[in-house]
Amino acid sequence: MVDCGDECAQVRERRGARTMHAYRYLRRPFSGQDQNKSYPALTFALHLRRRALFYMYNIIIPCIMLSVSVFSIVHALHALVCRC
Repeated sequence: MVDCGDECAQVRERRGARTMHAYRYLRRPFSGQDQNKSYPALTFALHLRRRALFYMYNIIIPCIMLSVSVFSIVHALHALVCRC
């Protein structure tokens, strides 16, 4: 087995809901049906982190803004129509 050793890197990608924190790969020989031939097999391991603020900015805040705006429009229209 050959490990990636020093080539493993700490990566900080900031795209989307997840952040890739680190990765590593493992290269080892693989022999399929034919035992005479050996092929290299690569195994990748990714360490991902979920970004909490992504959900806050893209889901929670728009939902709150939408509910406040609908609530205020409904009450304003009710006050205009009712005239109690």
